[in-house]
Amino acid sequence: MENYNNDKNTYITRMNKTALSKFDVLKPYLKKKTKVLDYGSGISPEFIKSVQQTGAKYYAYDISPTVQNELANLNIDVITDENLAKSKEKYDIIFMSSVFHEIISYMSRPERTKVLKQIYRNLKKDGKLIIRDWTNNNSDNPYTINTKSEKASKEVDRWVKKLKENSIIQNVEKINNKEYKTTEKEAYEVIFHVVWGLQSLERESKEEYNIQDYLEKWLLKPLNFKVSSVIEEKDESYLQYLQKYFKLDEVPFNTKCILVLEKEELR
Repeated sequence: MENYNNDKNTYITRMNKTALSKFDVLKPYLKKKTKVLDYGSGISPEFIKSVQQTGAKYYAYDISPTVQNELANLNIDVITDENLAKSKEKYDIIFMSSVFHEIISYMSRPERTKVLKQIYRNLKKDGKLIIRDWTNNNSDNPYTINTKSEKASKEVDRWVKKLKENSIIQNVEKINNKEYKTTEKEAYEVIFHVVWGLQSLERESKEEYNIQDYLEKWLLKPLNFKVSSVIEEKDESYLQYLQKYFKLDEVPFNTKCILVLEKEELR
């Protein structure tokens, strides 16, 4: 939770901006006494309030001790690793907003296996794992990135270099001062990483936004989740930020995917 530690007010403001879109994902599944575990919750007071107002019971899990303490100060039920491992508590819904890609990006294979199996165990029978995350379509179709200026291009160059070093992308070729040839799946990584700004380069360049293959490999096959619904969204508010760097008339790709996975008993 580096951002939270450095600037608490800015962090909470940013989290609250996504509160409505996050709540809209959960709202159809919430009713009185529905038990919701917000896995990798961060601190989003407006989102938490919206969930609680439905009569649902909200629980938060976050690895950051700082966030845990702040949530406890807000009288939120905070779940720890020990709780997850030892408690017989089961949840109707486990919600992961912009968390699955971080599990894939930062955890080793054994850590990843342990965490995802634990999530499966902590769901009630027929419980739902709801994932809200990036939606890189994994397409190899050709794509040309056009930057707004040579200054913007220099910033893109730094991101491309770092993303290649971290094996997030491989085939992005600069063909002149403002133009890059690549594929749709790698353009997605470049475009939506660059928009974070260079202040986030070291942290964000380690994160992969293409989660499609990982969903199949780490959730659907080994844990026997069934896909109940898939919805893709395009957040047009990104355009104003993308246009600082790129020649674009519209947001070129969908920005979020909402997957509802239902737990089926392992055979």
